[in-house]
Amino acid sequence: MLAQATEDSPWTSIGVDALNSTYAQGVAYEAALQGMVLLKNNGALPLADEGLKLAVVGPMGDDSTGLKSDYEGAQDDNTDTIFAALQRANKGTTTFNLDGDQAVGAVKAADAVVLAIGLTKKQEHEGMDRKDTLLPADQKSLASAVFAAAGSKPVIVILCNGGAVSIDELVEPSHAIVEAFNPAQQGPKALAALLFGHENRWGKLPITIYDKDYASKQKIQDMEYDTPPGRSYRYYTGKPLFEFGAGLSLTNFSHTCTCSATNEVKCSCDLFNTGTRAGDEVIMVFDKLSDGVRAAVGKRHPVPIKRLVDFERVSLAAGASKTVEFFFSAENLAITTADGTKKLYSGVHELSFSRGNGADSTVPVTV
Repeated sequence: MLAQATEDSPWTSIGVDALNSTYAQGVAYEAALQGMVLLKNNGALPLADEGLKLAVVGPMGDDSTGLKSDYEGAQDDNTDTIFAALQRANKGTTTFNLDGDQAVGAVKAADAVVLAIGLTKKQEHEGMDRKDTLLPADQKSLASAVFAAAGSKPVIVILCNGGAVSIDELVEPSHAIVEAFNPAQQGPKALAALLFGHENRWGKLPITIYDKDYASKQKIQDMEYDTPPGRSYRYYTGKPLFEFGAGLSLTNFSHTCTCSATNEVKCSCDLFNTGTRAGDEVIMVFDKLSDGVRAAVGKRHPVPIKRLVDFERVSLAAGASKTVEFFFSAENLAITTADGTKKLYSGVHELSFSRGNGADSTVPVTV
């Protein structure tokens, strides 16, 4: 969700004319900041922005067309590249950009590595669907060579893609993983600001990233959500590589929540920035039906494992806190029945409050 422009927004003074290109660039930059997801960080981020010898390798590092949506129409290619944006942000030192066999040499000469990989219209586009969620074979080979050459040096994996990509073999050896999706024209600038810690506005994963064997269990083209092992966070019963809503920050947060319910559900969450850096956090509210309600539904229709019912993004300075309130009708806890209508099953609903890092809290409410 995009935050609205406020007096504190860095681009408020640009203006509000949606047709103004400067304003549009500001919105695009804000969307890119909030849309990228930090999936892993073992201390590699933020990067030091001075004196760092940085290698940018991989096919997406110096390719601007692959940063755009599959539905992007023909236009002048004025999009920046990830390499160019990182080179500008990496002050007073060297940034390498090489692909293929030469990438290994660049990795060996660098202090840290950004491995930019993903999908372009060569792999999928309107009228051409993928049959699996795998990386192209040549990119898997390149990644293996990069990790081998890097040794103990930090390797930050950047994923640029329109659809989910299974990176099973890359999760463990990587020091950080960023899902950048198709970040468009302002994406490289936003990515550089996030990687170097000039911004801390990360988002949460809006998809489920399955393991590499998923397509052998269920055809990608099968749109039945509850066909075993299921599809999406609502019905998938397996263990995903990264689950819907996952996402980290460069600072630390904590939260506590309480709820009450009559005709309206009212929840209050105290969110604390317990770290040393300002940043955004997103609190998500999921509805999980209790065992009693599930028993009442029986086999009349599928019941989701959980369902997102609300969320809120909050910006907090280091050491600051804020109370976030959620108000919604009990009807928002209704689920879809066999004939497509919605029904509210009365009983205990378990509201799960998540920040996407595994530190969830659950509050039962009776409706």
